[in-house]
Amino acid sequence: MKPSSSCGSQNNIPMKFDRSVRVLLMALFFVISSQVNSQEQCRQVLEKAESLFEQGIIEEIPDMLSDCIKIGLSPEDKIRAQKLVILSYLFDKNIDEAERVMLSFLGSNPEYEAQPSDPAEFVQLLSNFTSSPVISFGTSFGSIFSSPVMMQPYSPYSINGYSPGFSSFDPGVQFGAGINIYLSPRVEIGLEAVYMKSNFKYSASMYGFSELRIEESHEMLEFPVSLKYVFPDQTWSPYIQLGSSYGIVLDSRADFRRVYSGAAEQLYDPVVNNDVNLGNMRNSALWSGFLGGGLRYKIPRGFFFLDVSYYFGLSNMVNNENRWMQETVFDFYHTDGDFRMDYLSFSIGFRLIIYNPRKI
Repeated sequence: MKPSSSCGSQNNIPMKFDRSVRVLLMALFFVISSQVNSQEQCRQVLEKAESLFEQGIIEEIPDMLSDCIKIGLSPEDKIRAQKLVILSYLFDKNIDEAERVMLSFLGSNPEYEAQPSDPAEFVQLLSNFTSSPVISFGTSFGSIFSSPVMMQPYSPYSINGYSPGFSSFDPGVQFGAGINIYLSPRVEIGLEAVYMKSNFKYSASMYGFSELRIEESHEMLEFPVSLKYVFPDQTWSPYIQLGSSYGIVLDSRADFRRVYSGAAEQLYDPVVNNDVNLGNMRNSALWSGFLGGGLRYKIPRGFFFLDVSYYFGLSNMVNNENRWMQETVFDFYHTDGDFRMDYLSFSIGFRLIIYNPRKI
C-alpha cells in the first residue's frame, strides 16, 4: 500500500522547519559578521582621523567620519568621533558647523557631562548648550489596600440594633501608564491612566438574631493628575506629590451571606447570593484627592521609581436613586449606607525621559 499524500506532507514539515531555521541562523550570522567588520573598519578610520588631527590636518576629518558616525561605530567610538569632528570645526573657525554637530551629539547623549579629559574648547562650546528633560513616560504596577469610610448608615428597618462596619486595607491590584511633564528640573505634572481592582468586606450585626457579611469588589479606571517636587540628587532622588483623581467604575460585584445566630441558627439555613451585580447601586463617576511620595533610581535616559500614596474619597460610592434594591432589602435586611472609598497605593514602575537639547 502506498503511503498517503497527507502523511508525506506531515513528514516534510520538520524538514522545512529545519531548513528555515538554518537559513535564519545563517542570515543572522551574516548580519552580525558584517556589523563587526564594519565597526572594525570604522575604528581604523577613526584612528587615522585622530592621527591627522594630532598633525593639524583637520579639513578632511568631518567627511572622513561622516558615514561611520551614522552607522559604523560602537557607542563609545561614536562619542570619540563626534567630539573629534566638533574640535575640527572649532579649530577651522567654522563655528556654525561645530554647533550643528554639538546639537546632534547632545541628541544622542542628552545626559552628557564634561569630562576632565575633554579639551577646553569642547567644554566651552558645551557650556553654551543645555539638554533639559521635556517629558517622561512609562508604565507601573502594584497593589492597593482599600479602606471604606462610612459617612451615613442606612437600614430598611430601625437603625437601632443595627451595627455595620467595614474591614480596612483589603488588598487589590493596579497597573497603568503615565507621563510626567517637566515644568522645571525639579517640578513636574504627572498624568496617568490606571486600572484598579479593589476589594473590601462589610459586616453587620442585625437586631440580635442575624449577621450579614458582604465581600465586594470594584473594577475602575482612575485618571490621577499630580504635582510633583523632586529633591536633587545624583542616583537616588526622593519626591513628594499631591493631586486629584477622576475615577470611572467599570464593574461592581458582591457576595452576600446572612447567617442566623442564637436559637435561630438551629432553625434556619444561611441565606447566600454570590456574584450580585451592584452596578446600578454605585455611582459610576468618582473623585478623590491624594498625597504621597516616593523614591527614584536614575539610569541612563530614564529612572525606576517606587511610589506610595494615600487616596481619600471625595464622592459617595452609593447611588441614592437605587439604594433600596429589593433583593438586598428583603433577602438580607440590608441597604447601603453612604460611604466613600479611601485606599493606600503602592506601585513600582519605569519612566523613559525625552530631552530637548538646544543652544542657550
